[in-house]
Amino acid sequence: MSSITLIASSELPDPLQPQPGPLWSVALHPSNTELCCVGSSPITGHQINLYSLPSLDPLPLPPLDISKRTLRCCLYSPLSSLTSTLLVVGSFSGSIYLLQSSPSSPPSLLQTLEGQESEIKSLSYTPTADILASSSRDKTVWLWDTETYEPLSILTGHTGDVKCCKFLSNTKIFSAGYDGLFKVWEEDEDGDWSMVQSLEVVTGNEGDGQETLWCVEGVGSGWRVFLGTGGGETVALKEEGGKYEVCGRIEGKGEECYSVCLPSVRAGHGGVLRSEGRGFGVYRERSGFGVEGGGVMFRKDAGVEEAHSAEVNCVKWCREGEKIVSVGDDGRVRVWKYDIG
Repeated sequence: MSSITLIASSELPDPLQPQPGPLWSVALHPSNTELCCVGSSPITGHQINLYSLPSLDPLPLPPLDISKRTLRCCLYSPLSSLTSTLLVVGSFSGSIYLLQSSPSSPPSLLQTLEGQESEIKSLSYTPTADILASSSRDKTVWLWDTETYEPLSILTGHTGDVKCCKFLSNTKIFSAGYDGLFKVWEEDEDGDWSMVQSLEVVTGNEGDGQETLWCVEGVGSGWRVFLGTGGGETVALKEEGGKYEVCGRIEGKGEECYSVCLPSVRAGHGGVLRSEGRGFGVYRERSGFGVEGGGVMFRKDAGVEEAHSAEVNCVKWCREGEKIVSVGDDGRVRVWKYDIG
């Protein structure tokens, strides 16, 4: 069995001073040299922090002229490099902030995108960074042209908060949310986007009788897509004949699964990383085992039950698949070493 050890943790302020609010999201720079985490603050309303990787030394960040509402999500452009960085941040206000920086210039506000009516829940870029997607509590997913930052298309069809969106390719994007539906959208030859599939993944007791889908993750060819649910279960999907269907499940422990992350292909191990209450776990497919109908079974390869002193909201693999970053309601960022057994 593999092992996970803590190698760095952000410091909390003096316990006699106001404590930081929860951190909701963490994003890793494509160069694997820095990370951004965002959340709320009892003092300023929001917090945004930059750290070096893997040491978690704080990086300079001047005050930004943005809304004081909580910041919900963040994402680096895939085109960011060591010489030029573009960071995108989504706010509870419905605004999206574009921050630019370079080695000689700390992050500054480049542009603000407005249009969605409520909290920005998630962000996703196409692999070539031509389009930025933003999902919202207003039940929509907006697609933005990254040359003009004008909206290309507005995807409607969900009946509740769209908790997550994820580009699989330049012409395919997934979405899921409070209505318990996983949706697939594709661009046609004329550049128009439309829904090509809507799948009810699991029935629960939330919303309109459905269980919330908190996160969606897929990489590469999309051979596997994973969804984190309100019941703590992680549902695996596979594509068959142009449609996605459930092919396996990782059981939950009752806590909601807020975050699922797959490593890049270069990592070579395919570990499914997911949040589990105050901790997280890494799961691998069980070679040679299956379920009736050609399904897939998973085994827990490693995990940390008490990674944080409060719920873990987001977990991410570092690029090489050997380190894990976690953030949670305790306001801490932590970096972990994953050693394959």
